[in-house]
Amino acid sequence: MGTLFGFVVGYILGARAGAEGFEEVVQSLRDIRGSEEFRGFVDAMKSHTRHVAAQVTGRLAGETPPEEIYAYPGEDYRPRTGF
Repeated sequence: MGTLFGFVVGYILGARAGAEGFEEVVQSLRDIRGSEEFRGFVDAMKSHTRHVAAQVTGRLAGETPPEEIYAYPGEDYRPRTGF
């Protein structure tokens, strides 16, 4: 999240600095995209998306998933109320 915030701030400052500033922003974006942190974030999002898609597909097919997949070890699996 901090990386994204840094990119937004860099973009705004780069836009104010003209073409040279814009090139710095583009280079920063390339650096971010090439970072290990960003790759880890993308991999985590892909994994989460696959997991959620499998749950949705199962529910649409009428399957009841095992209760333990909804909780961390030792946690109560029942849905929480009062969001």
